[in-house]
Amino acid sequence: LVFEKAGRLEFLFPHKPHWNQEVHVYTSTQWQGEPTNSDEITPQWFNKNNLPFSEMWSDAPYWLPNILSGETLNVTFSFTKDLGLESYQIYKGGELLATSN
Repeated sequence: LVFEKAGRLEFLFPHKPHWNQEVHVYTSTQWQGEPTNSDEITPQWFNKNNLPFSEMWSDAPYWLPNILSGETLNVTFSFTKDLGLESYQIYKGGELLATSN
């Protein structure tokens, strides 16, 4: 198995700080076995050019296509009380690529 570090995502929930998360993202082009169901997900394969963003959290379009294209990102997202995306900062190699402010 071969894994490559693809990013670090920080999710901030100012109204529910116990939800805050730091997530490390890895990609792989080699694996063994088949994905299996869990309590949280029923795995499905999708073409990376046709991802079901409407079924994902609102942050996914800002980072997932870049990571699937081979970029390594460092991203921070902040969410509103009703879990809408409030702000984001996206860095690649220390350079600010995008921000909502």
